[in-house]
Amino acid sequence: MNRFILILIGFSFVAKALCAQVIVDVEIDGVRNSKGVIRLAVYTESSQYPHKPICTHIIKKDSLQDQKIKTQILTFKPGTYVFSLLDDENNNDALDYNRLRIPREGYGFSNNIVPFLKAPPFKKCIVILKSGRNKLNIKLRYKL
Repeated sequence: MNRFILILIGFSFVAKALCAQVIVDVEIDGVRNSKGVIRLAVYTESSQYPHKPICTHIIKKDSLQDQKIKTQILTFKPGTYVFSLLDDENNNDALDYNRLRIPREGYGFSNNIVPFLKAPPFKKCIVILKSGRNKLNIKLRYKL
């Protein structure tokens, strides 16, 4: 029985190591305040983008320093990804707009593509993540 448990524990460590092959050091620039959270959405296909991410990482702002937050995320495997950010200042899980449909909260996209009236094209935001460590820098943009 003990041998079986040890084998299971060994397999779980191997599986975890295989799944977490990619480490992404994320630097978020231009965070205007410490209210709410940053929501980092991850996409792998254009059919998911921009409303159905494969996963979302909640990034707390307690490490905010000089309008920057640095954090680290793990992805499942090397490949092509698109990332989007929402500075969800009121923590309601949505990008808030004013009466003129101008965003009240900050947003950003991988490759720091600046959108015009809607989310930028998926292809322009693609980043290629390789095994090991990768760097991702996204600047938040605020209209108001």
